[in-house]
Amino acid sequence: MSSPHETEPTNAPARPTRTSRRFSEVVAREFTGPLAGAFEACRRGLTDPRHSRLRVILLLGLAVRLVLAPLTSWGTDTVGFVHSGQILLYSGNPYSGGTWFNPPLAPYLASPTMGAVTLLLGPGGLYRSLPFAVPAALTSWVPSVVPVPAALLAWKVPLILADLAGALALYYLVERHLAPGRGTLAAALWFLNPLTIWVSSVHGEVDGLAAAFAILALAAAAKRYWYWAGLLLSLSILARGTRSSWSRSSSWERSSSRVLGELSCGGP
Repeated sequence: MSSPHETEPTNAPARPTRTSRRFSEVVAREFTGPLAGAFEACRRGLTDPRHSRLRVILLLGLAVRLVLAPLTSWGTDTVGFVHSGQILLYSGNPYSGGTWFNPPLAPYLASPTMGAVTLLLGPGGLYRSLPFAVPAALTSWVPSVVPVPAALLAWKVPLILADLAGALALYYLVERHLAPGRGTLAAALWFLNPLTIWVSSVHGEVDGLAAAFAILALAAAAKRYWYWAGLLLSLSILARGTRSSWSRSSSWERSSSRVLGELSCGGP
């Protein structure tokens, strides 16, 4: 029979402190809640019969990108991008191969798809040589090796998804805050734009990734999700941290000033 003076077992589960409960509430309110709401809004919007034109635009843009992505590249740049993504898998550092000069976000985002392709094809199976191009490669920027289609697609998938997210965020911003009734047009001008298609699906550059995160940051600010706005803007800088990527963009400056002005006046 136990004594009344005996203490409780020391392995009893600790009760959550006020600080941990507060932290959980902030995470749910500022991060997981808005993220779940955004996914639900996209699901409802894309299944709404009124948005059939937007669905056609998104499907057409995705189809064009997925056809071009595994079949095209640009000079030595795309070869270097794929090589940097592969180097990251082995060294943990995209800069160790000497072919990556941008901020580090894109190789990390591509690491799941690059890892899957490397696992399937082997480290040496990501490229094929072009013997006929060797003489030109000695005197110009013509590559003597090119990534295989699977490697090209693995690198470009995150960039294509970023284009899609940017189109949805742009539709929301224009439809709800800037020019109601013009959201579909804005999404089309972004997602079917030959330049954005070329950057992400042919060249494999990260400029579109940075632009998409900047648009998403502005959409988060319009909803007053300030933590998400700061995080997304940080990711934009980590994707392509040069001033010309986003802060010099006249469209960004006009949109941000208009939306933030509306917020300061108590708008939606």
